[in-house]
Amino acid sequence: MQTHPRTRMEIWLEAPLLKRAEEVLDQAGVSVYAVFDGREGKGLSGAWSDAGLKDVHDMRLIVAIVAPDRVDGLGQAFTELFKRYPGVIVLSEVQVIRAERF
Repeated sequence: MQTHPRTRMEIWLEAPLLKRAEEVLDQAGVSVYAVFDGREGKGLSGAWSDAGLKDVHDMRLIVAIVAPDRVDGLGQAFTELFKRYPGVIVLSEVQVIRAERF
């Protein structure tokens, strides 16, 4: 089985920033990603939960698999976004089987 290196980006952000984050991914040519709801957790400011408040403090997790040549540009774009808004990116190296999809 032949595999190909890619980078998995996990992007945590508040729900109101989701559309802007998707624009960043789309502009960078990222063709595959998924968005998950965050229900509760803990960060630098302490514990948080959605507490039934819609979109105000809801967190989202975007998981994207990207080609290595796109990582730096995406990192710069999200660094700029996260200068004004809270967010975290976690990167990990992965191997994929169908490289043409990423």
